[in-house]
Amino acid sequence: MSRFIPINVMYGDISSHSTQIQDFIKENWEAFKGNLEMIHPDYVTNGVGEWTTSDTYNKFKVYVNFIIKTGVSTISRTTIESYSLNISSTAERSTVTIEAITYFGARHGLETFSQLLNYDAENNCLQMINSLGRIYDEPFFRHRGLSLDTSRNYIPVKSIKKTIDAMAANKLNYFHWHITDTHSFPFKMESWPQMHEYGAYSPRQVYSHKDVSEIVRYGNVRGVKVYPELDSPAHIGNGWQWGPTQELGTLAVCVNQSYCVEPPCGQLNIANPRIYDVLASVYKELADAFSPVQYFHFGGDEVSIDCWNSSAEIRDWMSAKYDNVTKDSYFDEWANFHSRSMEIFENVTGITDVKGESKMWDKKGVTGVKGRVKGVGQKGEYWRQSWFKGEEKMELLASKMGHGGILWTSSLTEAGMAAKYLDPEKFIIQIWTYQNNNDSLGDVEDIASKGFELIITNADAWYLDCGVGAWVGNGFNWCSPYKPWQTVYDNNPLLMVSPEYRDKIIGGEAALWTEQADAQTLDSKLWPRGAALAERLWSNPNGTWADAELRMILHRQRLVERGIAAERLQPQWCFENEGLCYIL
Repeated sequence: MSRFIPINVMYGDISSHSTQIQDFIKENWEAFKGNLEMIHPDYVTNGVGEWTTSDTYNKFKVYVNFIIKTGVSTISRTTIESYSLNISSTAERSTVTIEAITYFGARHGLETFSQLLNYDAENNCLQMINSLGRIYDEPFFRHRGLSLDTSRNYIPVKSIKKTIDAMAANKLNYFHWHITDTHSFPFKMESWPQMHEYGAYSPRQVYSHKDVSEIVRYGNVRGVKVYPELDSPAHIGNGWQWGPTQELGTLAVCVNQSYCVEPPCGQLNIANPRIYDVLASVYKELADAFSPVQYFHFGGDEVSIDCWNSSAEIRDWMSAKYDNVTKDSYFDEWANFHSRSMEIFENVTGITDVKGESKMWDKKGVTGVKGRVKGVGQKGEYWRQSWFKGEEKMELLASKMGHGGILWTSSLTEAGMAAKYLDPEKFIIQIWTYQNNNDSLGDVEDIASKGFELIITNADAWYLDCGVGAWVGNGFNWCSPYKPWQTVYDNNPLLMVSPEYRDKIIGGEAALWTEQADAQTLDSKLWPRGAALAERLWSNPNGTWADAELRMILHRQRLVERGIAAERLQPQWCFENEGLCYIL
């Protein structure tokens, strides 16, 4: 065990051919050093209680060296995130060496190093475990995310950044930004300012291009890819009422309290071709603000056929197009909408390979691969080995791969229907329906068997807004009960499909819908349950929550030390008496 004070923890060599990567490391280092100061129990903003002045601990130095093999500077759907960490110590110093193919792996290594440190109350200093040998680590799933809704209640930029900080502390790598919905349109459009003028709650509750670009940059440096969702053709309402004022006709129908699962309602007017002109502008501006785009979520759930059929304009348009208008006719138009939206997105953004394929190497791997197995959850049959000759070429090739269009499960993805209406080469399907209910909106096995990649967000385990009082009427909200961290932890995505289709599951996300959440409650809604999700997706352990309980209690404390208002899980007595909080 080594003991020292934060000022004596320094970075040494940064071995990277890229000055940008060196700058990333330095920015992360400043955050890391700030976190070390916050470990002190007397820490206050802009100051900290005095650390020990004992020469014994004041003179001990810790140097952290980084060896990063490539200059890849943007996290993508194929980024190699593995790393190794080694600590060697003498009586006067410890040298920590973090080695990785990419900066993002090295960043994870620094995060792991921070978890080897804690506060020594007896000596008023930091202490570090230095006898672990070399650590090799890599994620099990490549997509490990959180989805946050900022339409139902506006979430300030500083709160989003704080959420990204917490994600980085847990090695989560995708922030899915559900930026608009029927409730509000807070994205500040330059081409059609009417969108936010009609749709934002107030002029101050908007996200400018500059705001979004800074959040994207901030996330990338912390190993978190930020990507947008524009949910459509349903979940469209406020922000879309202005069409007639610009001679564009009615853009949205049913903007009211009818034909949806919660007020307010609204869907795009599929009979009005001008909706595609507006969508083209929105796609272009979102793609610019979120650049570089790796994923774009098109939404696509909870469409009401009754809403469309209640519009005389849409009924007349459908009658002119179909001899016999049926539910299937509307499904055809719904599917056509998604195909056309994808085509428009590709045209206005210049991204023509939206989903991408992994065809640059096969299951035999690359010359020099040693003794690791192919990673479940990776697309195709290539190897996830990181420690071999030629790794730079492998990562640089991976960084040039395609992008992902994503849709939620819906009536279009019911058993036997997904491949009829949607192209698995264009769309990834995000599963929000219940894991143990094959009669609900999506048969997961069927979707996987048709070749679709899957992101798991099943509401019975990974919806973090459940289990509170209803906000429409009384009783409990629709997805009750509350999902405790134990439920989150034990939710294994691979168990949702047969072994033969498990390679289609690229990862998962927990979702927080904000009908009853805002900046005041954000931390406690997300954390530490988000940490349970993170361990499940990073290592997919064989054990249950009971095996992770002590780690979870400790990690929750670590998040609190960093200023994250994570929900308390047990009395302090349990934290101080590990393993004794049970009843015989």
